[in-house]
Amino acid sequence: HNDATLSSTNNTIMATDPEVPTAAALAKLDEGTISTNDSATVCKRSAVEKGYYSDPFLKYFCEDLRWSPQPPIMNRGYYIRITVVWEMVAGFSMASKGKCQIVNIGAGYDTLYWRLKAAGIGFTKYLELDFPEVIERKQRIIDGHETLKSNTDGTYAAAAVDLRDQAEVRRMFESNGIAFDVPTLFISECVLVYMAPEHSRALLELGASFDAVAWIDYEPINSTDSFGRVMMRNLKEKNIAMPGIHATPTTQAQADIFKECGFEDVNARTLGQAYFEVEEADRQRVERLEMFDEYEEWDLINSHYCLTSACKSKDQSLDFKSLLGTSKKMPPRRGFPLMAVFAD
Repeated sequence: HNDATLSSTNNTIMATDPEVPTAAALAKLDEGTISTNDSATVCKRSAVEKGYYSDPFLKYFCEDLRWSPQPPIMNRGYYIRITVVWEMVAGFSMASKGKCQIVNIGAGYDTLYWRLKAAGIGFTKYLELDFPEVIERKQRIIDGHETLKSNTDGTYAAAAVDLRDQAEVRRMFESNGIAFDVPTLFISECVLVYMAPEHSRALLELGASFDAVAWIDYEPINSTDSFGRVMMRNLKEKNIAMPGIHATPTTQAQADIFKECGFEDVNARTLGQAYFEVEEADRQRVERLEMFDEYEEWDLINSHYCLTSACKSKDQSLDFKSLLGTSKKMPPRRGFPLMAVFAD
């Protein structure tokens, strides 16, 4: 299952490895990173097909991808990640009364934009950033399916940008109508580890410069134990490099970086801890879907992924702290369960 778990990495932008100096080698590494979009998409489809959560838009992005069912341990991992992120995004929209911006970094084929619109969860702007190849492929899929095209309006934008160039990122924000004085939510799933630490820090500092901001981040951690070494070796064989993973070996290290970059309130927890932020009734539903006895491996894998939520705001009336979640006591949820929203 280690190889299957490694396929859960989402795509990102312009990965860099300081040990590979040539442009050709860097381009090859980018190809490896781009390929993770496809593997993440088919893994999400597996979880949807098995009933872990509902996503009526995902099928359009899987038509050209080779798909096969994933093991239960993979399906559960995607369920946690998708569900907890969904709850936090919905909560951010409610806290800002729908007057907010969402920036999805390394979005790949993520369908969050259409799911939010279908559920009536408000926002004023939704910007996706990714590699040019991914942006172009996704736009062709949108244009080729009326269900997607008819539900895509002026609130949606997508752009290719090198995240290492902060001046370029800032220009991309401005050219796509992202305002620094509007409540803004950043989402990065398996993105920061593909960047050198100095570049990811600069990106976080840029995000923290917004007047009212929250950031949801999901990354692999703990790469130095036996499981982590196997994970890194398998990724290397797939030509996928993670220059930033050693900078955040633990959840505490991840939280420290967000605070050092300007965020005031941060909660970094393992995926296993985040599982208990999901409503108990839905956890029980999921646990009945497939036979499962891999609890030791489940705990091991979940301890190698970190879900971080961070926020800061100059406006005291905007309270984003309730979105941080906690592994000790689940905060009140206002109820946007994916299965209920998109029930057939």
